[in-house]
Amino acid sequence: MKKILVASAFLLCTSVAAQAATFDFSGNGGLASSYSFTNDGVTVTTTPGVFSDAGTVYSQGRIGQYSTGLGISSYRGDSHQVDGNYRNDFVNFSFDQNVTIKSVSFSYVDRDDEFTFLFDLGANGILDAINYNVDIPSSGTYIFQGIWTGSLFGIGAFDDDTSRWWQSSNMDDFKISGMVVDKVISTVPLPAALPLYGAGMAILGFFGWRRKKRFAR
Repeated sequence: MKKILVASAFLLCTSVAAQAATFDFSGNGGLASSYSFTNDGVTVTTTPGVFSDAGTVYSQGRIGQYSTGLGISSYRGDSHQVDGNYRNDFVNFSFDQNVTIKSVSFSYVDRDDEFTFLFDLGANGILDAINYNVDIPSSGTYIFQGIWTGSLFGIGAFDDDTSRWWQSSNMDDFKISGMVVDKVISTVPLPAALPLYGAGMAILGFFGWRRKKRFAR
């Protein structure tokens, strides 16, 4: 019986599991070119950027770390938040491994603030704007309903007329205070696991045959 349990465990080791990693982006680092955070074996590097109305992304500005989270300063005199004031700011999240994004938390949120979600659809290192107007819940935490798995994400603020810099009170602006992702763990990558799966089944069959033969005597 113990041998059969060992063989069963061997087969189960090929399955895929998920382990949550929670990131707190608050601190007092001020403006910098990037910030890196590590939790539960996952490292994410955050950098500043801006994107056009058409969704083209550029590396620009400085990223700020504050007691309430991350912000962007994309030009001289810009606020310390991620905003759509004159330029559409975004924070680039580059992970050292594939993860599934579960939620993102915000601070400095007004009731009409929305965010833009960017994702590397082509897995080519280039972000694509997926949705320009995602409502930020009153709780300040948005929980993703779809499964977005990759190593490159972006959270930004959009305004369809960035020339209206004097109307900043009407634009999306916030800080990003935290994020939860699932680390995808596969102990034996498929299809490499298939031969091992077959070997495991053979082991189970062998033990069953021996047991049957013993009872037949």
